[in-house]
Amino acid sequence: MEAFVFNRNILTLDIGGNVFDITVNSEFADKLDRLAAECEERTANTEDRESPSVFMAHIVDELLGKGACQKIFGTDTPDIYEAADVIAYICDEYGEFHRTVVSRYITQTRFKGGTLF
Repeated sequence: MEAFVFNRNILTLDIGGNVFDITVNSEFADKLDRLAAECEERTANTEDRESPSVFMAHIVDELLGKGACQKIFGTDTPDIYEAADVIAYICDEYGEFHRTVVSRYITQTRFKGGTLF
């Protein structure tokens, strides 16, 4: 019998020559949900005075780690559109990683009919 080996749930992203490893787990999914809620709240709150660039930098640093904006853009307050592109890239790559992992389980024969047996 073969030994069980855990898969590495690490998503490696190369952004502008900078490599970031993200551990894909429930904490990362919760972080995405929290940041999405912050975006919605910010959109609804017209009194929020924080610069959009500062807010986008906050999201990039939250997702990739403190100092990621400085590494990627050379500044702590990147162009809002460039930051949005990076955030979209992170979310797209996370979604693809998640779909790939889930498809491993769906295609296994023990999941016939949507059950484990």
